[in-house]
Amino acid sequence: MNVPNPIATRLLAAAGTLLLTTSASWASPGDTPARDINTLRQATSAFFSFEVGTSAGWDTPLSGCVESPDGGMGYHYANLDLLMDDGELSLLHPEVLLYAPTEDGSMAFVGVEYIIPGPDWPHAEPPHFLGHDLHYNPVQDIWALHAWVGEHNPSGVLADFNPRVSCQFAE
Repeated sequence: MNVPNPIATRLLAAAGTLLLTTSASWASPGDTPARDINTLRQATSAFFSFEVGTSAGWDTPLSGCVESPDGGMGYHYANLDLLMDDGELSLLHPEVLLYAPTEDGSMAFVGVEYIIPGPDWPHAEPPHFLGHDLHYNPVQDIWALHAWVGEHNPSGVLADFNPRVSCQFAE
């Protein structure tokens, strides 16, 4: 298994320490998926800066700005070490960070995506993570799950598309 970028590891460790010393939580006791989403929100707060995200290892663009009638996803920036780790998923080390273009030309952090390449999942049943099954994308041959931890998604925190994300300002 590949080791994540040391900068990303330090950032996520610092966020984890902050989480452990903070009593505020967005989840009910015993509500593991909601508690995990809360942890992920706090741990990825440094990635609201596009420069921090790319310098921490999420520096490989996987797509142009993705949008559909159901909403947008934005740009996908992968950490290749995490993407090519034989299908391992880790709450604090998502394979992809999602950024949406803004009117001033900057990039806004909107969420993360967990990905398992199709060949890394030989099982008949779909992979399960954060209390949900990942969905299969046959065009890209991947199993995927989005978590909208940077931009509220009225369709649900784990929905594929976010109607509040747009590619209007994409170049």
